[in-house]
Amino acid sequence: MITFWKRLFSRRSSPPPTVEQAVEEIPGSETEPTNSDLRAIVVSDLGCVRANNEDAGRFVRISEAETRRAKGHLVLVADGMGGHAAGEVASQLAVETISRAYYEDADADIARSLGRAVALANQRVFAEAQRHTERRGMGTTCTAVVVQERRIYYAHVGDSRFYHLAGQTLHQITHDHTVVQEMVRQGTLSPGEAEHHPNRNVLTNALGTKPNVQIDTGQSPYAFGPDDRLLVCSDGLYDVLTPAELVAGLTQPLLRDAAYQLVETAKARGGPDNITVALVEWQAVAETAVKATEDVMVGGKGERKMEKGVS
Repeated sequence: MITFWKRLFSRRSSPPPTVEQAVEEIPGSETEPTNSDLRAIVVSDLGCVRANNEDAGRFVRISEAETRRAKGHLVLVADGMGGHAAGEVASQLAVETISRAYYEDADADIARSLGRAVALANQRVFAEAQRHTERRGMGTTCTAVVVQERRIYYAHVGDSRFYHLAGQTLHQITHDHTVVQEMVRQGTLSPGEAEHHPNRNVLTNALGTKPNVQIDTGQSPYAFGPDDRLLVCSDGLYDVLTPAELVAGLTQPLLRDAAYQLVETAKARGGPDNITVALVEWQAVAETAVKATEDVMVGGKGERKMEKGVS
């Protein structure tokens, strides 16, 4: 475990703003006692308008088998906000704090443990904002999902989203913490009207903007089936794609192709915001060591894209 944490937290806390970030903790080289494991990919893109990327995404797979069985796999997406690059600071700090705090928490109740990790992230982002005048008011959304065997747990703040694709049916598991969503809940606005409302992205809740925060936690009502896929994303994706387009992207045969089709479709719609996509599926594995993947750097002139994923 010591080696894992050194590797996890030796990374720069705030990557250069033009770098598209995607981070995965890579499998260890021990024998896997089951005949299935998770395949995941995280892709984060600047989009077509923004000058810097305030999103952060991560997939964490603990190499130690006993801890992995008890605590599962963790996927996170955070969408930061705040001037002077403070949004990047907030989202990265949230992701790093939750990645560590969740696995250090010995509570067997996964949803409760995950909620505490998100609460700690809120405290740390808030404290960082208070220490630096130029970061006052910074904050971030955060959607954290744990897959433990076939069960799925989540903790959620803000308007990033967690979806579960089962067959051709896309289930939205989390609910946005926005002014418009609250109007829908109260019955003063229809879901259709909410999709195009000018205030649809005005948050009512975010990590780091106040000492205490409302955190939605729970267990998904859907088990994670062998042919299902999970999507955790920032609003830069779902704001410009229809549910049908999300399904079309998610049903691409290869997980990597699915992730990039979703990102590129969002950019084709104008890409007005940063776009972060984290996809997870089951994969069959032999009862031998799981091979670690390498960083893959792709992208055109003047722009770098970084991804890590299990292939």
